[in-house]
Amino acid sequence: MLLALDGSTGSPTCKAGQYVGTYTGINQSYNLPISGPLALMLVQAPMNGEDFLAVNDGAFDLAWGTTSADASSGLIVISATLTGNLNCQNGDFEAADPSAPWSTLGVPSGTAMVSFTGTYDANTATISGQFSVVDSLSTSSGTWSVTLSP
Repeated sequence: MLLALDGSTGSPTCKAGQYVGTYTGINQSYNLPISGPLALMLVQAPMNGEDFLAVNDGAFDLAWGTTSADASSGLIVISATLTGNLNCQNGDFEAADPSAPWSTLGVPSGTAMVSFTGTYDANTATISGQFSVVDSLSTSSGTWSVTLSP
């Protein structure tokens, strides 16, 4: 028998689908604001007898040193492919890309560690939390939130 996020027994209350929202934060090393859209596709993924939703499509692009909304035009661009899951038993969310490629003015420059943690709110079908990005030049962090699309 499963315990739902609202404390009742039965099926978990988290739902598979496309979650969309935004992230916002700061690059602490250079005191630059960062923000942008975020989308995660979560799919059913039974694991070890517990119910999880797995990140099936979790592209995260971050740019700093840009004046436009186009992430590809930044001084530094990090493009992560997030993998992870939402635990439907307790609402914990974790996703990461331990080696996201980053570039400087379009030239490959290394990899960055990208991580997301968060909590699922069953009442609003929203996942929100903290993110961090660490590369050889800087550290960025902030908050994020995505909600299930209708």
